[in-house]
Amino acid sequence: MHSNTLAAAEKCLIEGLEYIKDKGTEPSLPYMVWQRLGRGAWRGEMQSSEVPHIRTQRRDWIRLSKPLDDSLRNHHSDHFGRLGSTVLGHHFVKGARYLKALTLVTWHRIRAGATQEEAVAASLRELAAFIDDTHFTVRYAVPISNLVLDAAVVELEAFPGMSIREPSAGEATMIYGGTPPVSPSCPRPRGFHPFVVAGEFREPKLAGEQKGFFSDEFVNRPGIAGDLIS
Repeated sequence: MHSNTLAAAEKCLIEGLEYIKDKGTEPSLPYMVWQRLGRGAWRGEMQSSEVPHIRTQRRDWIRLSKPLDDSLRNHHSDHFGRLGSTVLGHHFVKGARYLKALTLVTWHRIRAGATQEEAVAASLRELAAFIDDTHFTVRYAVPISNLVLDAAVVELEAFPGMSIREPSAGEATMIYGGTPPVSPSCPRPRGFHPFVVAGEFREPKLAGEQKGFFSDEFVNRPGIAGDLIS
């Protein structure tokens, strides 16, 4: 990441932290957290915590992120505007979106015990790594129903990097926990399934008007169309 963009991001992030500090905190919605007690043994409990009061005017984040906007536009135009991939689709990203995410992540790091200097440095390293990377890393964990295994992990030789295993506590919370669902478009699995198909893959980034967004190129790759249909 360009040094000017790094400096702009640091300036905006520090101002963002001051901004949410002035807004105070509020209780979060109760959310379910799952903990692994042992192999095949899980416990879920409802928790609540304090979170920044960030339901603020969008124009405030736009104003705070202007130096980052200008630097991204000048030095990293591929990460300013339309960004995504063939599989993930696209999003419109600008400085305000980066800044809001950076500020919240940094705030949680400070609440977890890091100093502001340590938390800011860690968040900026993550931003730099994201901008410098030409690919997205996509991680997935999909529940499997009606499966019992003796082994802790089963590697799927036909699909390198893919395995069947028990979910981590974080994955279990993502799948079965969190806040109560408010939309029928995001249903949660019924029951707790003890195994997932998990892995990750690298997906090339597409920016601006590059071809590939929502195109037939992905679906028409050899073997893909049949997998999607079957």
